[in-house]
Amino acid sequence: MIFIAISKFTPQFSMEAATPLLRAEARAAWDLHMVGKIFAIHFDQVALKGIVLVEAASREDVPDILQALPLVSEGLIEFDVYHLGPFGGLEGLFSQAD
Repeated sequence: MIFIAISKFTPQFSMEAATPLLRAEARAAWDLHMVGKIFAIHFDQVALKGIVLVEAASREDVPDILQALPLVSEGLIEFDVYHLGPFGGLEGLFSQAD
C-alpha cells in the first residue's frame, strides 16, 4: 500500500539540534529509497514540510519505517500519515447512460 507522510516539527525541534543530523538524515532517506520503502521524497519550501511517499504493508508500519530517519528517532520531527488509494469520484464520469 502507498502512504503519504507529511512532516511536522515537534516542540523539541531547533535548527541547532537538526543541523548535525542532516547528512545522516539524507543517507537514511537514500537507504530507505534503495530498499523500496520510500519511493519519493519532497520538501515544501514555504510550509517547511517534508512529503514522503512510503510503501508499507499497513498504516501501522509507516512510523516504524520512518523511525530510521535521525530527525524522527531524535524526536525533532514526526509525521502525519495518510493512506492513498484510487479516487472513486471519477467513476461518475463513466456512467452507463453514455
